[in-house]
Amino acid sequence: MPRAYQPKFLHRAVQMLGKASPASETEFEAIRHVASNPGVSQKTLRT
Repeated sequence: MPRAYQPKFLHRAVQMLGKASPASETEFEAIRHVASNPGVSQKTLRT
């Protein structure tokens, strides 16, 4: 099954998550915030 996102794109999303985590009250809130920015599903960032 082909990947839906390029590795470089996913790497950037994970970097954004790392920066958003300290400012968020919960990990889920950080994931939800970052997923809404680049249009990545929340499920993708949870893995």
